[in-house]
Amino acid sequence: MLKFQRSALCLFTAFIAIFCYWDPRALKGGFIYDDVASIVNNEVVLAKVPWQEAFRRDFWGTPMKQPQSHKSYRPITTLTLRMNMVWSYIIGTAGTEDHTCYFHIFNVLLHGCNTGMITEVAAIVLGDENAGAALIAGLLFGVHPVHAEAVSNITSRGELLMTLFNLLAFLSYASHIPARPGSSNEDDNADSQENTETLSSQEKNKKRGPRGDQHAQMAKEEQNATSSICFLYIIPFICTTLSLFSKEQGVTTLCTLAAFDFLRNYSSIQSFLRILRQNNIHARQFLVRMTVLAIETLVMAGWRYYLNGETQPQFVEEQNPQGFAQDRFTRVFSINWIYVLYIRDMILPIYLAPDWSGIGIPLVESMQDQRAWMVCGLWTLTVCCLYSLYREPSANLSHIQKEVRTSTLIAVIAFLFLPFLLSSNLLVTTGLTKADRVIYLPLFGYCLLQGLFYKLSSGYRGCGERLILVGIWAFFTVQLYVFGLKTHERNLAWADEYTLWTHAFQVNPRSFHTRSNAGRLLAKNNEFVEAENVLRPIKDVRSNGGNPNDTFLYAVALSKLDRCEEAFHLIDDATDFLLEEQERGGLRYNPKMSLHAQSSLVVARAFCTANVIEKGKLMQQSLELDPTNAFAQSHYIIYIENLQRLYQQMKQMGNQVTAEIQMEISAIEQQLWSMEQQIQYMKMQQENPAASQEEVHKLQQQSIMEQQQQMTVMQQRQQNQQLGHSEPPNNEEQMHKMMQQQMMMKQQQQQQQQISRLPPMEEL
Repeated sequence: MLKFQRSALCLFTAFIAIFCYWDPRALKGGFIYDDVASIVNNEVVLAKVPWQEAFRRDFWGTPMKQPQSHKSYRPITTLTLRMNMVWSYIIGTAGTEDHTCYFHIFNVLLHGCNTGMITEVAAIVLGDENAGAALIAGLLFGVHPVHAEAVSNITSRGELLMTLFNLLAFLSYASHIPARPGSSNEDDNADSQENTETLSSQEKNKKRGPRGDQHAQMAKEEQNATSSICFLYIIPFICTTLSLFSKEQGVTTLCTLAAFDFLRNYSSIQSFLRILRQNNIHARQFLVRMTVLAIETLVMAGWRYYLNGETQPQFVEEQNPQGFAQDRFTRVFSINWIYVLYIRDMILPIYLAPDWSGIGIPLVESMQDQRAWMVCGLWTLTVCCLYSLYREPSANLSHIQKEVRTSTLIAVIAFLFLPFLLSSNLLVTTGLTKADRVIYLPLFGYCLLQGLFYKLSSGYRGCGERLILVGIWAFFTVQLYVFGLKTHERNLAWADEYTLWTHAFQVNPRSFHTRSNAGRLLAKNNEFVEAENVLRPIKDVRSNGGNPNDTFLYAVALSKLDRCEEAFHLIDDATDFLLEEQERGGLRYNPKMSLHAQSSLVVARAFCTANVIEKGKLMQQSLELDPTNAFAQSHYIIYIENLQRLYQQMKQMGNQVTAEIQMEISAIEQQLWSMEQQIQYMKMQQENPAASQEEVHKLQQQSIMEQQQQMTVMQQRQQNQQLGHSEPPNNEEQMHKMMQQQMMMKQQQQQQQQISRLPPMEEL
């Protein structure tokens, strides 16, 4: 295949991949799921701190040196997200419905670039004389539904960048490794052509004379040596570094290159050892290349471990129960069952969901479980693959059979297994059970196998040749069409949080995290009956993994269904749990999150409180616990508006006002005044976060004293009314004016205090 034909093929597959995800509804999809932590609440991405902080903090914005850090160090990915955020500030889309548009466009274009390079790599591995095989591999990779999480979810950009740099390293290395004469490799023809050109140039140089021949030969050798060092070692090392700092799995890039180099030239361990014993120069050169790649890999792995503070991240069992299982049989079989599920998703991508944590995938605990026998079947295939890797192929095999064997091993070992190694729980226990995004690059191995199948079947010559060819094209056409429809569906699901989690609940109802998100969105959509049904299994904080937010959501649903007695019991238990957790502390304890959960539980209690004044006190208490609780803030404002409306209605009753109603009016006045004071304090803290705790405490004490004075005056007035004493008509008006004057004086004092704390104009 000519170079321009291969380029056209790569551009075509890249266009198809981009077209699958180019939907305006998906491109405008908001920040959902992990985007809140990685983007919305990340100071580095929001450009609130210098860009150099990307190299000092983890992917979620926590300093790497802190024990709470996730240790996911991805500065390249973080900087690209920051670039998108700064661009949204420049063009004015920040905070609008188009805010995420360029974030998604960047992801889609990355996927298109990866698909084009995948097509080129497939042509190298499968042989470029058959354009159909590379086309099938590229198209399958571009439209496969399992990629929707990596492409449509902004946070998963690390997978795309890691794959991009991985493929660049491969293309640099694969195009310059010397082929061993006699190896089962389609590039031997190209090498022979190169040798012919070299001989013809040598003949020309001979005509020029021995001195010219010497100089030309030396110059060419120096040029080749420099080119080899650059394309075999320097460029792959740089690309691998960028891949590693985009996503941790990038550290296996050089391992992929080494596996491809070995299988391309020697195909088996026995073959290599036999040739090495013959003191073959190509085998020695291969050992030199492997030594350099191994040193580079160890240097990067050590560097990355050093950046972790020489410690591993602290994951919890709820995130990955398979990896943390105490029983060895359970741990081994449960982890290997996850591999079977990944293979199922490659072949039949139907059961796709954003979360599989906790008990989302039941453990395999005995051989009586049918899944254990499927794991044994996977091991059988693995043993066969390893035996084929070790055993030298028979001399009776045809050239095509040897080629199929080599291509299969490259697809399985170099592209399916090695890029998946860090996510496999074999080397380290990871913080996730299963995620579609982690097989973004490993899926290429499966696509290569399908391309190889097409290459073999399309080359069939015999009875029913045309019928078989039509059947093959029909099979791949239907497969690509169905995959494209599923990808479109998943792309739109990732654009809408409600669709994403309600569909995820249908696929994986066992996951607590999925139930929590689905129930939250159902309640937000006023579907409280459905929300209560979804949240019921995770209502108890003692049995839902210790998540009080799930209890809060269930209590809110109960309050809307007038089942407040049940809600009170659950709220009390969850509050006690949080206080116990506060006493225990520990590395995973987060005081801010604990206060937020307590604040939310108080709001849920307020929903079930009928008394207006008590409800207001609970609302105030929730904001005292966590003034940043957006849910509490919104309902606090709604409550004040309703209270003001009630106050106006009661004041308009005129002569119908009884002593009891007057007491209620007085209590409401006091409540409104107290709430207005709290709102002023909150605004002051937001406008001037640097205010000391002593200043805030002093203002709070003043507010309490004024509140007590007002309460004393109101109680005296109520007593006078009960005794039948009348007050001069102007006393109430005068007192109201005095209160307004006091409020104005207090606001002026607060403004003066805020102004006095501001830095000089020169510093601003």
